[in-house]
Amino acid sequence: MRLAIGMMAALWSGAVGAMPEAGCYARIYGERHLAENPDQVVAAMRLRLTLFEENPDAAGADIEAVFANQGHAADEELGGQVLSQSLYCKDHQGSTMCIVDCDGGTFRILRQEDGLLDILTNHLTVGEIEGCGGYSNLAEEIGDPVVYRLYRAENEACEGFKHDER
Repeated sequence: MRLAIGMMAALWSGAVGAMPEAGCYARIYGERHLAENPDQVVAAMRLRLTLFEENPDAAGADIEAVFANQGHAADEELGGQVLSQSLYCKDHQGSTMCIVDCDGGTFRILRQEDGLLDILTNHLTVGEIEGCGGYSNLAEEIGDPVVYRLYRAENEACEGFKHDER
């Protein structure tokens, strides 16, 4: 789901400052949406934001994506696979930036209001591999910005991340 620079500027105007509201956000993209966005690699996503009591200027994020069988995910034979990643979030130039260790990428929270959360990435790897980074990228094309819109979900919808078992 690519956004033109003008649309990104409009979204940016509703950007959050400081730390985001903790909670669970999720979305299942329908067949029609995926057909209209053939480069989109995500069929479903859930994201859990957790604030750190000991550091109110930071947060954690766990993200999990079910890959669609299209775009570079089809080329990588990832259709239907579920990959996850943990990120560290902090304020960066007036908005929340979430970062994967070892240059595994980032996402920026563009907007969090009225039960929705817009995240922007142009490079964010998910899936565990040996060493740094991740197995596959949530960007449709690395370097091209993509925005994923997620909706507030019950906290139970974000239980059971692989990272919870550690």
